[in-house]
Amino acid sequence: MQHLSRRTEEAYLYWTKRFIRFHGPRHPAEPGDAEVRRFLSYLAVDRKLSAATQQQALSALLFLYRNVVGRPLERMDKLPRGRVPTTLPWC
Repeated sequence: MQHLSRRTEEAYLYWTKRFIRFHGPRHPAEPGDAEVRRFLSYLAVDRKLSAATQQQALSALLFLYRNVVGRPLERMDKLPRGRVPTTLPWC
């Protein structure tokens, strides 16, 4: 119905499941903004995931709360960002 690609749907489902497992077996509507921030911080700091992966998880959770739960999240500013790969220029 949202015209998302199959891979996007799979990725969003994956991050939703990881978020639920991270906070224990509760309905996703119960955790609030603080729990979402804690999960995203865990991904960046403890798991050392890249910034792009963290952004994908954030997009999945924003979609979950806006379109499924019906309660948009507050702004997710000032989160610890994942590592950004450094690339050397070709000379």
